[in-house]
Amino acid sequence: MVAAVDRYAICQASKREIEPSPVVKSVCEESGRPELASRLVVDTSAFYDERNRKLGLGSSAAVAVAASVFASQKTDHESYESALNGHRKAASGVGSGIDVAASYYGGVIATTNQPAPLKHLPGEIPGLYLAVFFLNRSAKTEHMVKACQSSRDWQSITEGMAKTSLEGIEAWRAGSASDFVDASREYGRQMQALGVSANAPVFTEQMDRLSKISNTYGAAAKPSGAGGGDVALVWSTNSDDLDQIEQESSLKRIKLQISPRGVQFIDS
Repeated sequence: MVAAVDRYAICQASKREIEPSPVVKSVCEESGRPELASRLVVDTSAFYDERNRKLGLGSSAAVAVAASVFASQKTDHESYESALNGHRKAASGVGSGIDVAASYYGGVIATTNQPAPLKHLPGEIPGLYLAVFFLNRSAKTEHMVKACQSSRDWQSITEGMAKTSLEGIEAWRAGSASDFVDASREYGRQMQALGVSANAPVFTEQMDRLSKISNTYGAAAKPSGAGGGDVALVWSTNSDDLDQIEQESSLKRIKLQISPRGVQFIDS
């Protein structure tokens, strides 16, 4: 389950040649427009904080989608596949691709490793509230995934995570805020167990503290993505509790909302 957020990468052509990022280069190659890579400027400033730290909101997926659609000038399935394949190639084959799906289609999506069918879910659950916190360090998904895959418990723990994911999806579809919070808490616990097994910092010190504080309020905290830093999600059935968690954690709260919009053309 993945959701698009209201942060956007903006792509436009440059009159001078620039050094393309690995994602832009790979996507342009997949789009059959390799010569375009050195002419694309993709603004991802919305994905960084005021200290220029990457927040971990899916900027590389947004770049892949923006570059692919600019290259084709279409929002069709071929453009989506170019974004997906180019993004995966740039990440050395690591990643599920569902962040690319969220960037492309928008809204809340239930799916699995791409390419695969996806289902659009309701945009929200009444009575469920979200706070997003930056964990004071940026993380590399590729590095964290590879580290966790070395765990001897990888298969058993990830099978449990898949089961919990389905429970969370069903709770979201049914509009059950309390059940979704429970599923999110369990998923976070499983992520922490995987990190311990792999001797990888899936739960950083800040994440561990945020989780403990959230639990005292009956809320659920989990890393977004593979963990190791970036942002954490805290779900609660009481919005006031999120304010208390913010105060006690002393972490930076990111202003962020789930967005129904995916990729789109904008007027210059």
